[in-house]
Formats: sequence, C-alpha cells, structure tokens
Amino acid sequence: MADVKELNEVEVAGGVSGLAVGLIGGAKIGSVAIPFPLVGTFLGAVAGGVLGSGVGRLLALGLVKAGQAVIQGTKATTSTLAKAASS
Repeated sequence: MADVKELNEVEVAGGVSGLAVGLIGGAKIGSVAIPFPLVGTFLGAVAGGVLGSGVGRLLALGLVKAGQAVIQGTKATTSTLAKAASS
C-alpha cells in the first residue's frame, strides 16, 4: 500500500501533466470558440489548465489505486494456489 507521501507525489505529477495537456488543448479549443486574436487562446488555455490539472490529479490517484488492487488480488490468488498445491 502506498503511503501518504507517495500518493501526494503521484497527485502532483498527475496535476502537472494534466495542466500541460489542458493548456494545449484548451488553447486550441479557445482559439476556435472565441475568434478574437489571443483572447480566445488565452481564455481557453486558462480554462483548460484548470480543468486538466484537476482531472490529471484524479486520474493519477485512480490509476495508482487500481494498480494496487490488481497487485493485491494477484498476491491473494497466488497464495491461495500455493496453499492448495501444498495440501
């Protein structure tokens, strides 16, 4: 099980990567949605960065927890099979 420090590091990494993706994607969408030069790009990048950061944090934590569940399930299955084989 990951401790709090590791989960915080994962959350920060997910937030930064989500921020980067959100900035780029938001700038593209903002340029199309608001056709004024630089205004749409800037507003789209800000909105995309905020949304991307939040989504990135959630996805990173979800992936870590899902990975931990798979590993725990695998350990439980192998220990059960080992006990059955030794009986």
